[in-house]
Amino acid sequence: MDIIIQMLVLVKFMQKRRVKIIGGEDAEETEITYQVSIRLSGNHMCGGAIALFGITEVVITAAHCVDSGITHKYTIIAGDLRRSNTSGHEQCRSVWMTFANDIAIIFTDKPFNWTEHVRPIELPYPYQQTSGDVIISGWGTLQSGGFHSDVLQKVKVPIVDDETCMEAYASVVILESMLCAGFLGEGGKDTCQGDAGGPVVSVDGRYLAAVVSWASVSSHTLKN
Repeated sequence: MDIIIQMLVLVKFMQKRRVKIIGGEDAEETEITYQVSIRLSGNHMCGGAIALFGITEVVITAAHCVDSGITHKYTIIAGDLRRSNTSGHEQCRSVWMTFANDIAIIFTDKPFNWTEHVRPIELPYPYQQTSGDVIISGWGTLQSGGFHSDVLQKVKVPIVDDETCMEAYASVVILESMLCAGFLGEGGKDTCQGDAGGPVVSVDGRYLAAVVSWASVSSHTLKN
């Protein structure tokens, strides 16, 4: 199973498929402070990341994760590793407004309080190139068709060059605005249901390179 990640530019790509963390490991407390859980009527739907858009704090996710017509039904939870239990570190915000064109920029009803458990991540510089490995995180299912993870998971996957990606997805239009990552035909590490919209971060953790957009499942095994 491989993933296509939509880079942080506002372009439209209408593929809508939920994507899970396979072969990952539990994240540590205060390790991924920018991660949020986007919930619809209280149920986890997608991941997202707190970021600074200029001087404005926003949440960035995939556009297919949100419906601007029902913003009042969404809540955003930050600061907690677990989906089911409260630790006292979590913060809850309501969605005030969204702007979406495959990338969704969410404005909350009020800013988050920055703590050791909740802190934004930087955005990339204009035209910044990301290479090597990236870190993906989320509460998605741990195997195809399985239950969502209760503990935030993280996994490191390599970026796949454009030529290899286009060969692997000959029937799909791969745009320049997309970043392909994963293990083509091998590995056992990837994303799955519930990880869409989640952050894709440079391996050194300095900036948000992209958000998870969609996945392609070639089999029911844990291979990518």
